[in-house]
Amino acid sequence: MYTLSVAARYAQALLHQAQKKSVLTDIYDSILLLDKVFTENDALSKILKSPIVNHDKKLAILQSIFQAKVNDLVLDFFKVISQRRRAAILPEITQEFLKQYNNSQGIQAAHVTTALQLSDDLVDRFKTLVKAIVPCRAVVLAQHINPAILGGYILQVEDKQLDKCLATQLHALQKHYIACGY
Repeated sequence: MYTLSVAARYAQALLHQAQKKSVLTDIYDSILLLDKVFTENDALSKILKSPIVNHDKKLAILQSIFQAKVNDLVLDFFKVISQRRRAAILPEITQEFLKQYNNSQGIQAAHVTTALQLSDDLVDRFKTLVKAIVPCRAVVLAQHINPAILGGYILQVEDKQLDKCLATQLHALQKHYIACGY
């Protein structure tokens, strides 16, 4: 919990600086790139969390990877978190930044799990459903495919979950029949 509160403060500071320097969109794009790299490359997160690798080396690694790919403010941010020995929580800071950015822009993140890929029409319907659940200007919908749910969907918005999948309904029906002695 402590790590999340520290990450939230660093994310808020970065967001504030981006707004102050009028480069919020560039910083957002840079943070999206960082988040993608952390998601796809677990080795980088492990290096940042490693107590064996010193902080100067962590900074050099971050700069070599992202030098020409991110805004200069992000590169300066790397220096700050490295000096303060917070490079280990950079993945959490990126997640917090994205949450705070979405909140400041009226964007709601949601996750939908289905058995098959959704059509564009269904994506639009889910976005409308999310707007009905949580008032917002826009919705970023992440799609997950899980054939084990058999059909239907599981929609997650903030701390709410709408489970309308076939596997859950079949399981509930099975429990009901077992309880009734069938």
